[in-house]
Amino acid sequence: MPVRRIAQIVHLKPSALAAYKECHANVWPEVLQQIKECNIRDCMQLTPVLGSGDCG
Repeated sequence: MPVRRIAQIVHLKPSALAAYKECHANVWPEVLQQIKECNIRDCMQLTPVLGSGDCG
């Protein structure tokens, strides 16, 4: 199966940025397990609102 690169851009209100950063700093173990089970790897957050990852 070929690897697909995906990216997303999230638009946040400035007032939501602190909560966004806190949520991503404290990811639930179940979320991390689901990412692993979905074969998502090389996942990176480039900025607080831009990230990419390889799937497949």
